[in-house]
Amino acid sequence: MKTFLINTIKELKKLSNELDVKSAICDREWIIFNDDYSVKEVYIFQKDGTLIASFNGKITYATWTYLSVNHSFIFKLSDTESYMFRPIAFDENILTLQLDGENRFCFLLTENLIQHIGLSLPALKNYLLQHCQLNLLSSEEQVEYDHQLALKKAREEEIARQQRLQEEQKQLQEEKTFKRFAVLFVVFAVIFMAFGIIKGYDEMEQTKKSRLEAQRLEAIQRQKEEEEERKRWNPEIYVTREENKQAVDLGLSVEWATCNVGANYPEEVGNYYCFGFPDGKPRKYIEPSSEETQEKSKRREELIITLKRQGLNPDIVDRYHSINISGTNEDMARMNWGEDWRLPTEKEVLELIDSCEITEVYIGDVDCFQFTGKNGNCIIIPRGGWRGSDATITKGSFLYIWTGMRYVNDFDVKKLGLALSYQGGGFFVKSSIIETGYPVRAVRDK
Repeated sequence: MKTFLINTIKELKKLSNELDVKSAICDREWIIFNDDYSVKEVYIFQKDGTLIASFNGKITYATWTYLSVNHSFIFKLSDTESYMFRPIAFDENILTLQLDGENRFCFLLTENLIQHIGLSLPALKNYLLQHCQLNLLSSEEQVEYDHQLALKKAREEEIARQQRLQEEQKQLQEEKTFKRFAVLFVVFAVIFMAFGIIKGYDEMEQTKKSRLEAQRLEAIQRQKEEEEERKRWNPEIYVTREENKQAVDLGLSVEWATCNVGANYPEEVGNYYCFGFPDGKPRKYIEPSSEETQEKSKRREELIITLKRQGLNPDIVDRYHSINISGTNEDMARMNWGEDWRLPTEKEVLELIDSCEITEVYIGDVDCFQFTGKNGNCIIIPRGGWRGSDATITKGSFLYIWTGMRYVNDFDVKKLGLALSYQGGGFFVKSSIIETGYPVRAVRDK
């Protein structure tokens, strides 16, 4: 293994992670640096500790070991020849090893680095200084290195000066060219201004026509939007044919219709109804005025004070009481299908989801739920979504149907109805403002 005696080393820095060196040298071809061109010594380190050494093509099998206690390599080349080396510099192209206790160094290079710097020791030292921050230069080599750096800096400064001069000359030339073009521009500008005056009237007329056309198109678009808005607030009301007003006995307290009000097939959504409004038209939710809200808040506080004076529980102020519109003239099912039909109550809806087996089914491309009673009979309810108080319909994966129950509080500014709901996490009964449009599924008393 060829080594070099170097007594002028400036400083040795300990590698930050010797394990990186250990893992990186394995399974790669390393060529021992030798300024004797007639000698080629190649080492291949294997992970099992085997060291394959080639000396001018003659193969020898040796061993290598990494000692973590002092971060050193031991190379056993034969029974009588062993060495301890410490890694002091490393990158992807070179591994520099120092013979333990001496100023002798061995350099392991890749083929690519040899092709780049050759087999020149000064070139190798320069590479180590520039890429590995390892200074192995002698005093004379350091002087020459500094001299070459100074020459390089001077050349770079001269090149920069020449570039600045070229840029200045280029800028002067561009200024001259700009002045010439400026004169030409003024001449042509005068010509075009004269031509523009001639064309001005025609362009004004064309602009006027374009403006009128834009106004016409804008009016058409506005008319289209108004028509769409009119349709949203005056939707087509669907009618269920008499032969499709059928009921199924699920073994519950009431019989359930086979389709929604306004539908003719189980998977159809039918009409969206605001709570208590059988006409099926959308209704806007109007926020109460601040005066109304303040007045109700004032009356609520006065009632709480009165109840406290009388020794009564003031919490009753915030309690809701229920109103059942099922079977009344506000019943959306009864007023559209006839007196035999009505909205389900909250209790009847809870009975449906508690007593039936619920499974998700598709009818065509319509996502629905099937409710199967204990007697084997079933109904289909589609995921119909809802219609907001702005008359916009949202389908998605939600299911809602109104019950006939409404909860009222004298001091609540909102009017709320109850609906069977599915929002992805299971079935439950929820309250919604009565201006929300939900489908209706009718029931019939047995």
